Amino acid sequence: MVYAREIMPMNNNLEGADALERGRPLSQTPHVMSEVNNCRGTTSKLLLMIFRLLREPLVHFLILGAVLFCISIMVNQDDNKEKEDAPVVITHGRIRQLRETFTAQRGRSPTEEELHEIVEDYIREEILYREAMHLGLDRDDTIIRRRLAQKMQFLYEDLLTVKDPTDTELQHYFTAQADCYRQPDLVSFAHIYFSTDRCGVVEAEKTAQALLTDLRKELISFEPPDLGDPFLLQHDY
Repeated sequence: MVYAREIMPMNNNLEGADALERGRPLSQTPHVMSEVNNCRGTTSKLLLMIFRLLREPLVHFLILGAVLFCISIMVNQDDNKEKEDAPVVITHGRIRQLRETFTAQRGRSPTEEELHEIVEDYIREEILYREAMHLGLDRDDTIIRRRLAQKMQFLYEDLLTVKDPTDTELQHYFTAQADCYRQPDLVSFAHIYFSTDRCGVVEAEKTAQALLTDLRKELISFEPPDLGDPFLLQHDY
């Protein structure tokens, strides 16, 4: 604790001079205590405001969105790094495509040396393409924008030219894919109950056979709840 005797007043503050004479701490003077209380009140209001903001759902939403945004950036950076570090692989299908493209343009199949040069050019083009994408050269480029828009236009026109299938085509397709639409067989039945406790096994069988004969001859209508003995469960399954 610093006492007033150790502090030289820089102005004519009477409260500070009185504190010097009495040897009290300068922080106990009314003026200084008032400033301290004001600082404490301002700090309390600031903390209260922060606590209120932290309880707002909007603040929670913004914090969660910021966290998800950072995670998305890190994941995309990892994916881009993996794509950049991935080796250039030339498959047999790609070589066949390069050979067919050369044949369509020149009207003949390429020789072994020409095919080797085509593959080397493709590898060089793929490397340059990856480096250009890494540097962001595809952004804000008018030619690339027009080319992509043109490709989307071609794709859109191809989708518009797709014709609806005829009834004959649908029938052929259904016949070929009938197993995909076929459901397993289902069995339903209804039964009439006769209690053996009520009239015995022999009498119950005799009554059931007689009722079955009448039902087959359609002499009576088939109404399970009205025929036979009372049954707690369902009659139809």
